[in-house]
Amino acid sequence: MSAQTKAAKKNQKRAEKRAKERAQKLKEDGVIDRLIHETDNPEEKVKVQDPVEKLKEQLQEAKDNKDHKLAAKLRKDLWIMQDHMAGCVPPGESAVHLQTVANEDTTSTDRQSPEEQTEKRLRGLKKKLQQIEKLKSKQDEGEVLEDSQITKIQSEEAILKEIEELQERIKLM
Repeated sequence: MSAQTKAAKKNQKRAEKRAKERAQKLKEDGVIDRLIHETDNPEEKVKVQDPVEKLKEQLQEAKDNKDHKLAAKLRKDLWIMQDHMAGCVPPGESAVHLQTVANEDTTSTDRQSPEEQTEKRLRGLKKKLQQIEKLKSKQDEGEVLEDSQITKIQSEEAILKEIEELQERIKLM
């Protein structure tokens, strides 16, 4: 008895055929040539042959690492790439974007500078502070708050302290 069923073998052959067709289409569009010229390592040239497979591998790796944000981004990029392969490029998307997606090193998800990270954290804390103010006004109006809302109100001092620290850090940058 064979390890694979007939249907599984057929599906595998179909998948290989689709991968070859994708690679051929990308070659015709010139995407692969541009990617190959960007890599000097001959071993990597072989890997570049099918960007869709590369995205699928990166997506699986992100899922394994439980990096949901990266997985969502890769899933979107994969959909765009597959649409492009089918000849359906959504408005606003271009082959240049697809090139970037296929060639991108997605292992470093944190591309923000420390200043940007600090400012982003500061905006988030200010938003929490606004939410606390709203909760306080509800409480003053006599509305009964849930335990989690009361805990949030109690965290106001810590948030104010962290905001001050971040503002000092921004001044030093």
